[in-house]
Amino acid sequence: MTKYLPKHLATRHGRVESARVGAAAARGSRSALALGVGATLPVAGAAVMAAPAFAAQETPAPAPAPTTSPVLTFDSRGEAVKTLQARLALVVDGWYGPVTTAAVKDFQRANRLDVDGVVGPRTWAALDASSAQPSAGDVVRRGDSGPLVRAIQSKLGVNVDGVFGPLTESAVMTFQRSHGLVVDGVVGAKTTYALALATDQATGGDTGTPGQPGVPPLVHPDAPYELPFLNGYPAPITQGPYGAASHHKYYDKHAVDFGVPTGTQVVASASGVVFKTENNVTGGNTVLIKDASGFCMEYAHLSSMNVVAGQQVSQGQKIALSGNTGFSTGPHLHWGIVDCSSYTSIKIADSKELGTTYVPGTVGVSRNGS
Repeated sequence: MTKYLPKHLATRHGRVESARVGAAAARGSRSALALGVGATLPVAGAAVMAAPAFAAQETPAPAPAPTTSPVLTFDSRGEAVKTLQARLALVVDGWYGPVTTAAVKDFQRANRLDVDGVVGPRTWAALDASSAQPSAGDVVRRGDSGPLVRAIQSKLGVNVDGVFGPLTESAVMTFQRSHGLVVDGVVGAKTTYALALATDQATGGDTGTPGQPGVPPLVHPDAPYELPFLNGYPAPITQGPYGAASHHKYYDKHAVDFGVPTGTQVVASASGVVFKTENNVTGGNTVLIKDASGFCMEYAHLSSMNVVAGQQVSQGQKIALSGNTGFSTGPHLHWGIVDCSSYTSIKIADSKELGTTYVPGTVGVSRNGS
């Protein structure tokens, strides 16, 4: 049997990009400046009544939580789902789809709840606690988190994770620059007003037509992944999960290495939003794509990257070319499911082609897009 090499050493880093600290209750909905709530805002020295920062179909005023606290799961529909989506500052369409599932898991993780995507009594209670009445004059800035940050991110078209980090700050500054505002990265009265009048289409909803440009096909959070290569491409496996060469560490134990030549086209294994692109010492050029599971698929050691943070991608879409960057002894693609912020290895990817069995020395033939 042909032995596919190289094995590589890749002790992963343990950096956490930005701690998701504090329950949503600590941040709450921030003020009458909250997007979707009318407020009298000072613009050019005069009081101006701001239009809702989101159209009615995007973020209507949250309805009271149902007294029966219905349990909501993936594919639930109806008024209770609309209430949930309004609380999370999502597009309100009444369908508990993959975007809503990911948002619920983010909320549960931030509030130290069981991260199962099921909205039961404890999650409803935490949502109630995060819905305190805002006080006038507050602003939203880097370090904040919660539903309002989610709303701002949705309006700006960046990754909607509810955490006001450097990428969100950069998007705010770009928006401010393009609208003649003070470029400080802080969402105050004037920036909120400008966002309220902006006509760009919001992103991050569970509606949309699969295949439509900019709208990834909708898939179940537990749907199988597809191998990250063009349909029909044979990818030799050089190291599987728990491999002795380097996949026995906290950040790599569930990962798979494919021994493909530099320049091989790498495609998305699942639809999602690009969480991050970076060049780091161990993984080299790395792309993280967050899918409906709430976690990220990591593609590492790339020679080039064709996507940017905040971009929506569809399963099978070209995202990069494989390479030999970072801590690597030969060309290959490192592929695994990780926590988006800490890079912690989460689980073995369940692929349509191979399930969860990746045997070194064998070949996986991609059926991505078939």
